[in-house]
Amino acid sequence: MSFDSSTPPGQYLYTSGADPYFGGYDVAGNVLWLKPYNSSKDGTLLAAALGADDAQFGVIERNEDPPGADLVKSYPEGSIAWTRGTLGAVHRGVAAGADGGVTVAGSYAGAAALVLDGYGGVHSLSARRPALNFYLDTDTAADLEVFQQDLAGVPGDIGLFVLDRTGQLWPGGAADPQLARDASQNPPLDGVANTAVDLLLADPKGRSGCIMDDHGAVNPFGGAMDPAFNVPAQSSWIALVRVDEELARIDAAGHAEWSGTPVAGWDLPMVDGDLLIDVELESGRGLVGLDRYGALYPTGEAILPPNGSDPPCFGFEAARDLAIGPPLGK
Repeated sequence: MSFDSSTPPGQYLYTSGADPYFGGYDVAGNVLWLKPYNSSKDGTLLAAALGADDAQFGVIERNEDPPGADLVKSYPEGSIAWTRGTLGAVHRGVAAGADGGVTVAGSYAGAAALVLDGYGGVHSLSARRPALNFYLDTDTAADLEVFQQDLAGVPGDIGLFVLDRTGQLWPGGAADPQLARDASQNPPLDGVANTAVDLLLADPKGRSGCIMDDHGAVNPFGGAMDPAFNVPAQSSWIALVRVDEELARIDAAGHAEWSGTPVAGWDLPMVDGDLLIDVELESGRGLVGLDRYGALYPTGEAILPPNGSDPPCFGFEAARDLAIGPPLGK
């Protein structure tokens, strides 16, 4: 698409009507100027706005797997300043402010999610996957936790930790490898009679948290507080979740034991065969349980991923962990 600025207002030339562009009009509806939208980010442009210093903000539908859309800030020569995932939302309008900020409008399509398999593989449900540089040799993955860095109030890179049954942490994306080494169980658990089952991050930047084993014992790291649960004889605990100031540990049948007052309406259904493998919090809405076959169980007002982004149906007991977002953008 091109525009001849010498052409009188109301007359303009362009090539390929499929090329995206910005246009300026006078009060009579005459075209005053046209500028091409240019970005090196591949995909279909859904909405765009011009910002200060010729910055271009566009919502670009990704032509890749997993499907979804990104909010992209770019410049006329095609360089990209930053990219943010839309986190389960469908942006249909974009407006740029004089301060360099951007406002979006659209509809919320549901939560993004990642599912962990037994070998450390991460499967996406409407979410972007952080970079991974590991894959476990054996079926020992136990838990997945995702966080997003905060750079002076601006969402930054995504990081994750995978916990294996011996209590070792494996970092991905923006996660700190040294923290993973320091937080890992030492000595490692045997992974058979005593296994690590859940990781709970206490810090949204991924700097502290707790590792729980199947007997319900909680081992804090990075300065996180120890909830000091009693350690019973049973060895079927699978998940540790935080709701405001309360902690709850949950067993494979869906039974929850709270550190304080239980949240009304957030009771999980009893799962036959003790097949529940993980439980995650959807902040302000409810809990979502995952069974070993990949089925999801919401409580309260929790929102599942949108239609067309159904959980994987493994057909066998392959699911190990669930991570729901935000923050699961890029």
